[in-house]
Amino acid sequence: MARDAGGRRIYGPLHIGWLELMERLRSTGMSIAEMRQYTVLAKQGKSTLKQRRELLAAHRERVQRTIADWTRALRLIDGKVDFYDEWIATGERPRVDPVDRAGLTKTSFPRKASR
Repeated sequence: MARDAGGRRIYGPLHIGWLELMERLRSTGMSIAEMRQYTVLAKQGKSTLKQRRELLAAHRERVQRTIADWTRALRLIDGKVDFYDEWIATGERPRVDPVDRAGLTKTSFPRKASR
């Protein structure tokens, strides 16, 4: 590792890119164990490309499911905020469809299909 005149490490673009990747993986819920596994694979070089890709692809799928869940939750929260905004503005509780007790319209919060 290169160091400056004061003995401090000098980080290059590859180090910074690695740190950014690790921060993003952690912030998107990858476990420390998976991050360690990925690091071990990366240190082994080109022979582990397929394994690294598979690990990241599986994590990507989990992130996409989380985003979808959070998007549905955000719509629910937005609907409740709108519900309270209307109540505050009019001074009267808005009428709510009995099936839709959260104060949302059926189009603003799509329901999961029945199985």
